[in-house]
Amino acid sequence: MPPTIRHGPSFHHYSIASVRNGMRRLAAFATATALRHFVGALRQNVAALSQ
Repeated sequence: MPPTIRHGPSFHHYSIASVRNGMRRLAAFATATALRHFVGALRQNVAALSQ
C-alpha cells in the first residue's frame, strides 16, 4: 500500500469517488448499448413478423 493513502484521507476518498464515478459511467454505457441492441433485435423481429 502506498504511504500517500495512509497520510491523507482526502486522496483515499477521491480515489474511491473516482472509481465509483467510473463504474457509474461504465454501467450507464453498458445499459445504453444493451438497450440499443435490444431495440435493434426487436425491430428485426417485428419486420420479420410483418413479412
